[in-house]
Order: sequence, then C-alpha cells, then structure tokens
Amino acid sequence: MNFELTQDQQQIQQLAREFAEKDLLPGVIERDEKVEFPLEAFKKLGKTGIYGLPYGTEVGGLGGSYLSYILAVEEVSKVDAAFGIAFSVDTSLYGGSIMNS
Repeated sequence: MNFELTQDQQQIQQLAREFAEKDLLPGVIERDEKVEFPLEAFKKLGKTGIYGLPYGTEVGGLGGSYLSYILAVEEVSKVDAAFGIAFSVDTSLYGGSIMNS
C-alpha cells in the first residue's frame, strides 16, 4: 500500500496551511481569550474553495476526496482548533445533510 499523499492532496494541504497562517494565526490568542469567532476568515475559507472540497463540482464544490478535506481540517486546526471544529462540523454535518436530502 502506498501511503504517500498525491500531488493534489499536497496542494490542498499547502493551501490550507497558508490560509491558516495568513488568516487565522494573527489574533488567535486574543480571539480565544475573548471567545470570539473569526467570521471573516470563515468567509475567506469559502473563497479558497476548500470549504466545498468534498462536494461535487455540479453543486459548486471541488469534487475532492474526504482525505483531502481532512488534511485541510487538520492544517487549520493546528492554528485554531475551534475554527477547525467549526469547519469540520459545518462541512460534514450541515453540508452532508444538505447533499443527502
């Protein structure tokens, strides 16, 4: 079995890492202390395309694999765990429910 990431998966991982470092890292401690959520960063995540990663292109997603999606969640969670949870829940639970209805 080959457990190495594909080039596409590595690109998604890098994109998520860059997003997290640029848009989440600044102010992460202050937001955590004040219990604030970075809504603007969440909107920016959508513009990267990562937000719709596991959904088909016919509905505006990227048609990516769930592994790619998890790699993205992992990268943003390294910087802001609360954001990573919100991203994961919103994509998996809400998005999944919409896609299955």
